Amino acid sequence: MNPRYLPHTLLSVVLACTAVAGCSESETLEVFSCDDSICFTAPALSQTNYYVHSGGISRSDCDSDCIYWEVLTPGDDNAINYQNQGEIKYGQSFEHIQVTTPPRALKQGRYNVSFNIGYASSLNGKRGARFSATFTVDGNGNLTGS
Repeated sequence: MNPRYLPHTLLSVVLACTAVAGCSESETLEVFSCDDSICFTAPALSQTNYYVHSGGISRSDCDSDCIYWEVLTPGDDNAINYQNQGEIKYGQSFEHIQVTTPPRALKQGRYNVSFNIGYASSLNGKRGARFSATFTVDGNGNLTGS
């Protein structure tokens, strides 16, 4: 993902995860249609329970009001919950996660998605990673590819 497309807020969330949780590894998300929505997954997300430290979706070709969904674990929350496993659905809620930008309808265009995720147990010596992808939505709000 090209950082110049990320709004400053999402970029600072990515940097915060790198500094705090050690999410220096980068993994690619698979983006697909599911239940009249868009879902995101990666092999690691089905191999262990995880928590979402931060993440969201921003529009690539945008100058203002670019964030379409953003979530963040509050800094004072010590009750990290490793109950998630499998795919992440656009706009879903997570226990102990603050929604900083509620999900909005995706308009035609190109989007960046990024999640900083911590694992309940070590996977190949890693305790977490940053997952990201780019995808495109058509004029009807349907996923058209990456």
